[in-house]
Amino acid sequence: MCGIAGFCHLDAGRQAGVSLVRTMNEAMRHRGPDASDTFTDGPVGLGHGRLKILDLSDAANQPMRGASGSVIVYNGECYNYLELKRELEGLGHVFRTTSDTEVVLAMYEQYGKTFAGRLRGMFALAVWDPRRRELVLVRDRMGIKPLYYSLADETVSFASELKGMLALPWVSRDIDLDALGRYFRLYSIPDPLSVIKDVRRLAPGHMLTVRDGKVREEQWWTLADVETVDTDMETAAAGLLEGIEDAVASHLVSDVPVGIALSGGIDSSGLAALAARNAGEPLHTFSVAVPGSEHDEGAMAAEYAEVLGTIHHEIQFSDVTPGLLERFVRFADEPFAISSGLGLFRVAEEASRCGVKVLLTGDGGDELFGGYLWRHGAPVPESNRAEAYARSMWHNGDMTLGEILLPGAKEALGDGGLAHLAMLYRRPALGDPLKRRLYTDSCSTLVSEMLAKSDRMTMAHGVEGRVPLLDHHLVEKAFSLPSAVKLVDGQGKAVLRKALATVLPRSILDRRKRGFNVPVANTFRGETREYVLDVLSDAARAERGLYRPEVVRERFLDPLARGHEFSLEESHRLFAILALEMWMSHVAVFSWHEL
Repeated sequence: MCGIAGFCHLDAGRQAGVSLVRTMNEAMRHRGPDASDTFTDGPVGLGHGRLKILDLSDAANQPMRGASGSVIVYNGECYNYLELKRELEGLGHVFRTTSDTEVVLAMYEQYGKTFAGRLRGMFALAVWDPRRRELVLVRDRMGIKPLYYSLADETVSFASELKGMLALPWVSRDIDLDALGRYFRLYSIPDPLSVIKDVRRLAPGHMLTVRDGKVREEQWWTLADVETVDTDMETAAAGLLEGIEDAVASHLVSDVPVGIALSGGIDSSGLAALAARNAGEPLHTFSVAVPGSEHDEGAMAAEYAEVLGTIHHEIQFSDVTPGLLERFVRFADEPFAISSGLGLFRVAEEASRCGVKVLLTGDGGDELFGGYLWRHGAPVPESNRAEAYARSMWHNGDMTLGEILLPGAKEALGDGGLAHLAMLYRRPALGDPLKRRLYTDSCSTLVSEMLAKSDRMTMAHGVEGRVPLLDHHLVEKAFSLPSAVKLVDGQGKAVLRKALATVLPRSILDRRKRGFNVPVANTFRGETREYVLDVLSDAARAERGLYRPEVVRERFLDPLARGHEFSLEESHRLFAILALEMWMSHVAVFSWHEL
């Protein structure tokens, strides 16, 4: 896992400055703490920071040059690289490393831009082809790895994180109001937007090419193409178990220690059970305990870890310190207020301390198999189904925002992405309402919330996060299954439970979904409480001009000062305002009054 960065001037006579590439690398140093280097060729500059996972030798450092002269910077893992390597060797390719990077580059040199469809894994990469004078940017099918880009100043720039983009003088820090409007409703910013107007994210399954001063973006894979196959529960479950076993085995390939984030739920417990079967030595497992909370899964995770015989680590999550808040906001990269990110941040921190550099998580199970019953199992509305489902994904509706935001601000922030979410729901040939709902989730909050969280919180500590349930073979298998085997008698993930029935104990299979959704504002005590009150003071918020001062004071600040216990919803709203204000003060100079 790594950080990539670079740019290509559309004017071929304009030379790329190596110092700028180094500055981009330095801004994302945490992603690649083991090695860093740059490459320039006329208008093109490429940078790479390496976290060593496969082939720990310096020969596998990047930017890497191929036999035909192409140069790659690559962030990710190709899980079928050994199979591809054998194929390429049969075609005459000779390899000097045991890394997957060299295989991925050789695949490009052998097959051109169709190479991406042969890769199994997670990746964001850039290839400079000096023969064609062409730069190719590619993002993996599900959007597991991030890739930002910009077209400012007649230059195509790219980076793994927004920090890298903001290191460039031609990328402004102007805020995208549409993105900000979506943040207030979703607590994260959905692809392809970013919070910065000049910067976008390359969409999952997309490729962007730069050649002869022209820029072209195309989609090379889409989940919408997966057709439903008629099958019964027994057949579906058997095939699904086989697919999960294969995905888990492939995701254990590593030259460094591997661990698992274990919540005690079905997804992560199933991964842990199957990984323990395939691992040659005891795995490390990590869980978060939230004392006194109904969402605490620490005891259940520890109990199952003992059954599996893993080396278990339990992280106590009680008081959130100012330091933790500041590091969380900085590494989240953009305004991000998903409270479970705090738990994963602590887990990755502990994994790094224990020398574990690869961490498997259970992300994706709910989006593939219908785990969010409050949305996936809700009755289908008689009115506009697309917009109704889009609104069900919001944390804040229009009425709530109307109470909190000043009128001018609310109007300028737009529809909160309602039209975009409804468009995803309406994609043709997707079939029944549940399949449409799962497709909408997989193309929106799965990417901008769950996968963004997994990437940022693990990479903050030099740990590679892997998501076996989002292996594209498994995703395609899951989406081909009829909805009738996913949602049964009001229970979600029915086929997943059936598939894992021979792997997990009944106590885990029958457990209701909890998730790490704690009222984080109730952990703001002592110095943290004073810190939060200071950040959200009337004076600080007045400079921004977004909120109704009296409402924020009455609903959030005064209760916080009194030590009030917040509901889950109000806690999340306070956390969203806090995360935004902290991000603004550190990254963007922004005042509503100046717009």
